Amino acid sequence: MAGCEEPTGLALDKKNRRLFAGCGGDKKMAIVNADSGKVIAMPDIGDGCDATAFDVDQKLAFASAGDGTINSNSRRYAGQVQRRGNNQDSRSARTMALDPKTHELFTVTAKVLPERKLSRIRLWCWW
Repeated sequence: MAGCEEPTGLALDKKNRRLFAGCGGDKKMAIVNADSGKVIAMPDIGDGCDATAFDVDQKLAFASAGDGTINSNSRRYAGQVQRRGNNQDSRSARTMALDPKTHELFTVTAKVLPERKLSRIRLWCWW
């Protein structure tokens, strides 16, 4: 896709024939006409996008990124995109799933502990 560096994550609005692709390299979401391949809009998203989702009932597209942000965008009318929000989640919580019934988004991350030095342990075997 022209103008979309490092595309990752893809969601589909079947009714309106729109694709939502996260562009991890340039912090954009490519909103594409699924039939013609034409890029309709490129709203800003967070750094390091990994996943996108589309909520059919809410008519919202989401992009989760490694910087801990989840951006949401809605389509107002022909070609116009309105940025709806930027929520802060845990850093590196970039894998995302959407429950279409409850409209809840889920992300997962790991708690990284500081590196610890291992001490030398002597083992004695008594026969």
